Amino acid sequence: MSDVMPLPLAESTFFSEGDVLVTNARLVSSGHTYAIAGVTSVKAVVEPAKLTGVGWAFLGAIVLLIALSNGWVMGIVLGAITLVAGILVAKSQKATHHLILHSSSGEVRAISSQDGGFIARILAAVNNAIISRS
Repeated sequence: MSDVMPLPLAESTFFSEGDVLVTNARLVSSGHTYAIAGVTSVKAVVEPAKLTGVGWAFLGAIVLLIALSNGWVMGIVLGAITLVAGILVAKSQKATHHLILHSSSGEVRAISSQDGGFIARILAAVNNAIISRS
C-alpha cells in the first residue's frame, strides 16, 4: 500500500512508482512534497562510487608482493585476504544518482538512488510536469 495521498481531480499524474509521485502540481518523495510551480529547472547528477575497496585491494596487493618476495607466510595470507576483500568491496560499490531541483531559493537534492534509470524516469516526469504548467 502506498503512502502517497490521493490526487485532487485537477492533478495529472506523470509518474508514480514506489514512494515517488510526480504530478503537474507536485513531486512527492519519502514524505517530502515539492511544488512544481516553484521549480525553475531540474537535473540529474551522478556521484561516483567511493574508491575504498580499490584502496584496500591496492594495499593488499602491495603486502602480498612484499610477503611473496620475502617468503613471509603470514604476510602472504594477510595480503591475499586484504586483496580479495578489497576487490569484493570495490565490486559492490555503485554510483549514486541524484535528482536536483532548482528554485528561486536555491537547489535541493530531492531524490537519490543507485538506480540511474529510476532517476532518469523521474527527471523526465518532472520536466513534463514543468512544461505542462505553461
